[in-house]
Amino acid sequence: MGQDRDNAISPERVQPEYGRQKDLTESESGISFSPELEFLSGSNHFLPLWSFMRYLTISCSLNPNSRSRILAQQAHQRLQTTESEATWLDLTEIELPMCDGAACYQVPAVQQVSRMIAEAQGILVAVPIYNFDVNAAAKNLVELTGEGWEDKVVGFLCAAGAMNSYMSVMSFANSLMFDFRSVIVPRFVYADKSAFTDDTLTDPKIIHRVNELADTLVRFTTALKQ
Repeated sequence: MGQDRDNAISPERVQPEYGRQKDLTESESGISFSPELEFLSGSNHFLPLWSFMRYLTISCSLNPNSRSRILAQQAHQRLQTTESEATWLDLTEIELPMCDGAACYQVPAVQQVSRMIAEAQGILVAVPIYNFDVNAAAKNLVELTGEGWEDKVVGFLCAAGAMNSYMSVMSFANSLMFDFRSVIVPRFVYADKSAFTDDTLTDPKIIHRVNELADTLVRFTTALKQ
């Protein structure tokens, strides 16, 4: 995490090479295939389709010196160690309009982000806490992408100035749960400024909690898709 900010803002995606078995017949391979199996290219390992999940980490802060982005980067790096696809979305890197309930849905950037959310099985949302709530950009994102959040497993990483606003993410979580039937990971990460040194997350307890949240997201999504 002691990276330069410019290098740290856009972590590289790690995508396993995999695809649906199409070329070999059962008689050629000697293996009985199921339509619910996929294989890793260049290997003999066949795994159920649900083994290949897509995980999306969203950094919602528009602050160039965001601490919640640092939390998101740590979580994204953890997800990259899995055999699944880990995707990164930073709202500072894509210009989204304010939701007007009409023409905004035709904006290409909105359609791109909507696809990323719809295609993910598990999503980690990193937010700054302002006025005892998530920032406006996070709420605007949900208004723009709506139904893409249906039945997703969602976890939260929160950064705030002090510990007083620990429960502030719950109204946002409840809206996802009630409106879109999202499954909310019951433990989330909340860190204040004492967990950071300059641009680095240094509190070992918070680092552990971030990694634990990423692991729990994987566990939840895998269990629900089996």
